Amino acid sequence: MSQQPVKIKYKFITKLLLSHILLASLPVIITGVVLISTAHRTFKQLYQDRSVELVKHLAIEINMALENAGKLLILSSSEILNISTSRLSQELIINEIVNDFPIFRDLKLLDTTGKTLLSTSFIEDSLRHSDQPFLAQVSLGEHYQSDVFLADDKLPVIRMAEPIIQYEELVGILVAEVNLRAMWDLIEGSVIGKKAQSFIFDKTGRYIAHSERKRVYLGERFNEPEILRLAALNEDNYREYVNREGEKMAASFVSLPNLGWGVVIQQPTREAFVLFNKMRNQIILFVAAGVLISSIIAFVYTRWIVTPVNQLVSGIDRISTGDLHHRIPKLGRDEISVLADQFNEMTAKLAEFQLKLKRSERADTLNKLASVLSHEIKNPLNAMVINMQIMDRELNKNSPNLHKCQHYLRIVAAEVQRVDDLVNNFLLVARPPKLEKELTNINQTLDEIVLSQQAESLQSGVRVSRKYNEKNLQLSVDKTKMKQVFLNIFLNALQSMPGGGFLSIELELSKPRTSKSQSRWAVVRFRDTGKGIKPELLNSVFDFYFSTRQNGTGLGLSIAQQIVEEHGGTIEVESEEGKGSLFSVFLPVS
Repeated sequence: MSQQPVKIKYKFITKLLLSHILLASLPVIITGVVLISTAHRTFKQLYQDRSVELVKHLAIEINMALENAGKLLILSSSEILNISTSRLSQELIINEIVNDFPIFRDLKLLDTTGKTLLSTSFIEDSLRHSDQPFLAQVSLGEHYQSDVFLADDKLPVIRMAEPIIQYEELVGILVAEVNLRAMWDLIEGSVIGKKAQSFIFDKTGRYIAHSERKRVYLGERFNEPEILRLAALNEDNYREYVNREGEKMAASFVSLPNLGWGVVIQQPTREAFVLFNKMRNQIILFVAAGVLISSIIAFVYTRWIVTPVNQLVSGIDRISTGDLHHRIPKLGRDEISVLADQFNEMTAKLAEFQLKLKRSERADTLNKLASVLSHEIKNPLNAMVINMQIMDRELNKNSPNLHKCQHYLRIVAAEVQRVDDLVNNFLLVARPPKLEKELTNINQTLDEIVLSQQAESLQSGVRVSRKYNEKNLQLSVDKTKMKQVFLNIFLNALQSMPGGGFLSIELELSKPRTSKSQSRWAVVRFRDTGKGIKPELLNSVFDFYFSTRQNGTGLGLSIAQQIVEEHGGTIEVESEEGKGSLFSVFLPVS
């Protein structure tokens, strides 16, 4: 039976292609990963340096503005002290200061008890400030600065108070309301993105300036513990954290230790690193394109390498099916081509050896058949000679017995028929006739055999059952010869059960146990409950002139096997002595 091509689960081209793609793509992927990692570190460091520098600059400006306000207040108190005690002159001075320095919203001159002597405010203020917290501190000769608070016009204000000392004695107090509108403008102008925030918080975390003013108006607080802790320690730093809205923020902050404030500029990382994200996407696109191009090149290169291998495998596969006349084409000048040439040379030698073997086997078979035939023909010839001599003597009598002559004549005729059968069988084995294939219904063929042998089956006490798993199975076979095969096996099964038994005929699609082919085959099984075959005789059941019956010719199964093999099939036999035998006929479906 011809062998089908072997199905390879993991093909060489697949493994080679994967290895080439991996080797070609790995450097591109590694380069992409390194580029992304380097770009991320670089962008992060650049953003950190820029934002930290910006927040430091912002803090310096705020600090300088408040320091300048304090210095101006000190200078103003000295100038007031140096002029005459004229209230008009003092009033002119404080009004001039407010006009020249817009940072001051209002200046007041108080006596030592906190009573307002002069004020730049248009609103009359005759109240004493003895209950103000700064009075006690200023009375000790110290500078005072309040917390930030919102004035009536919702603008941030801080109150400063400077003692006026003459001859080491407090003679008055200069109180200023410092306008922090400029600080708010600085904060709002330092925003570096659509969703970025810039703000200042005091030691409690309360916003005293924010790029989103409503947070100041609502009295909201900054609640990032790590940044508050570092600000309390007067440390400048950069941190990334997740805010209450679940968004990751990049924050740069600076402490103003003399004020107890912290200045922060922060921005969502997805906005802060938008350029990096674009570059990362471009790198990923570049890597993907590189991997794709590498894969295409690897595929083409692998196909170029593997094509000769596939041709070699295909040629070997075809040779393995028994086509020893096939030759693998020229594959180039490399090692694979040399291997193909060696296979061609080996195939040619195999074909030559097979031809010699067939001739030798045919000669051995013919010699054996001739020997057996000469022995088998000798007996009927002797019988014919003896019977014809007896008939000759009988006919030479004066009154021959015609009845006896007819008897001897029938014997001679029977022996002639026997010789004719022997010669026909000899010719069938020695020179098998050409198959005449036609589309045949196997189910119907089996049914015809069962019906034709029904009488003999009943007489032998054998019960025949049929089990067809395939309905109306059509195969291209020589119907007459295939019917002869099935009939031979059927009759052998009947003869193996002289005392009666059970014969099951089954039809299904399967594959031979001895074949590696994954193709499906039509299988006709004859399962009997006869005497079975001895294990040592199983390998001889298909040999010419082998028979376990005394009057058997020994050609039935040999001819059956020959017919099946000519159809591209095979016959398998399983048997257990005393239990029965199973003959399976495998025929190709297509």
